[in-house]
Amino acid sequence: MLICYYNVVTFFKMERKKNMGINEIVTIDPEILSGQPVFSGTRVPIDSLFDHLEAGVSLDDFLDDFPSVTRDQAVALLEAANKLLSSKHIEQLYEAVTGSKFAQKIKAGFPEHKVRTVREMG
Repeated sequence: MLICYYNVVTFFKMERKKNMGINEIVTIDPEILSGQPVFSGTRVPIDSLFDHLEAGVSLDDFLDDFPSVTRDQAVALLEAANKLLSSKHIEQLYEAVTGSKFAQKIKAGFPEHKVRTVREMG
């Protein structure tokens, strides 16, 4: 499945016009879908893109289904996922999302952000 994401990212990387900050890609707000991560400026859950790709739906078809999500946002999200999953520090990143001591260090380092582990999100 990672290969599929990688191919989509590689194909569309040339079309993206600028580097986007994470806040331009993802919003986590308790007032929007109870804090589920969504594409910024939308109510479209981030995981819907991965669900569509996993089901064999093309990026173009996903964007047709969710016109409030921009191509730049979708490609930037896939690029971020690719970078995270291909990082040399993947074990530490995994620990961060599963609730280890490493996650507590991340939280302490970014007090201005609402960092929550998967376990904390329930």
